[in-house]
Amino acid sequence: MHSALHKKIRFGFYVAFTIIIAASIFSYLVAKNLVENANMSSHTIEVSRRLEIITKELKAAEAAVRGYNLTGDSTFLQPGMEERNNIIEKEYRTLRRIMSDNPRQQRHRIR
Repeated sequence: MHSALHKKIRFGFYVAFTIIIAASIFSYLVAKNLVENANMSSHTIEVSRRLEIITKELKAAEAAVRGYNLTGDSTFLQPGMEERNNIIEKEYRTLRRIMSDNPRQQRHRIR
């Protein structure tokens, strides 16, 4: 009887240990997946932010050119066109650097 009780306790211990190990592995995989998703979300937000800056500057440049075309007044083009161009180029270079790790997005980029 004493031996049968020890076998049941030992079996219960092995079952509990196996469950704890399996739960630990599962928790690790879930945590790893969450970290990867958080990194991807952060990356997406950064790309989106850079695209918004480029779009804003392009719209401002377009409005300046439109104002110049309507009035012929070159003050619409100054002093911001060179600065806008520099901002757009800087953001574009940063965007390319940020997306250099994504071959799929690299295929979609404008060359």
